Amino acid sequence: MMGPTSFAAMLLKLISCNVFQREASWCIARSPHVIDVEYTELGEHVRSAGLREIIQGKIDATEASGKAYDAILLLFGLCGNATIGLQARRTRLVIPRAHDCCTILLGSRKKFADHFAGAPSTPFSSAGYIERGNYFLRTSDDGAPEVQVGDAYQALVKKYGEDDAKYI
Repeated sequence: MMGPTSFAAMLLKLISCNVFQREASWCIARSPHVIDVEYTELGEHVRSAGLREIIQGKIDATEASGKAYDAILLLFGLCGNATIGLQARRTRLVIPRAHDCCTILLGSRKKFADHFAGAPSTPFSSAGYIERGNYFLRTSDDGAPEVQVGDAYQALVKKYGEDDAKYI
């Protein structure tokens, strides 16, 4: 029997983009709850419909696993609308209200707005982007820091020209 100060740990499933692997690991290590974690690859974000299928598949597999999870936690922003329509049929599904991972990493919508105020196209990066993605930082010709995403930048140059690609 549990007394008034007793605590029952929850069994949770975390499904997360691996851009959050360091932050998630830090939180899991300090949590009083039992948290099983599964990551998706950062590169899956280039196809939001494909990412939605991957996440939904992981949710479905979690529910089919036979484990009595108290909740399934998703660590994603909207990710190009990849999280729209996701559902768990029997388990509570928890997802942050965030446009993208920058909002989550910065801690709030207000901090996101403050950080990007007046410069909404400013590049953003974190250790997870550098470690897990085909992302890298470089200094542009005008001395400003740039985040380049694999071949995506070159595709923008080809489609819109150098000046517009830099603006985007």
